[in-house]
Amino acid sequence: LSGYPNGNGQYIASASSVYGVGYEPYRVFDTNTSGLFASSATYDPSTGNYLGSVQTTVSGVVYMGHWIQIRFPTPFLLKGYVIWPDIQYTASRPMTWVVAGSTTGTNWTLLSSSLSDGISAYDRRAVSNLGSKYTFFRLIMLTNNKQVSSWAGFNQWSMF
Repeated sequence: LSGYPNGNGQYIASASSVYGVGYEPYRVFDTNTSGLFASSATYDPSTGNYLGSVQTTVSGVVYMGHWIQIRFPTPFLLKGYVIWPDIQYTASRPMTWVVAGSTTGTNWTLLSSSLSDGISAYDRRAVSNLGSKYTFFRLIMLTNNKQVSSWAGFNQWSMF
């Protein structure tokens, strides 16, 4: 990509799992709000708790849950972000999550967390750990909205 304020070059989206064709991680970064990213079905539909084994250590704490991440072509200072949940699949919305940054893709620093309130119709969050630029940003979905859905996902993740 060229002409983007966050740097020219290749942006790489990836995830710990994907529900299937049509739910790939790049969809949350493509500015098309009709697209959807969805993880594999490893969340308990009655409690929303993650049942799998994927884990990420962030600032010394181990978090369990599927993740979606993006790699920027140049380091970026994240000041905040917006998440657009899917209107049709409200049960799949992440209820709790953490956002982490990394310069290597392996050592993660906590930037933001939402450990209780879930995603509203349009959720804008500030980053609490300002000061460092990162190349990788990861959103770890700890629980989903626990309304009969066994996967977690959303429409868009914008960063500024």
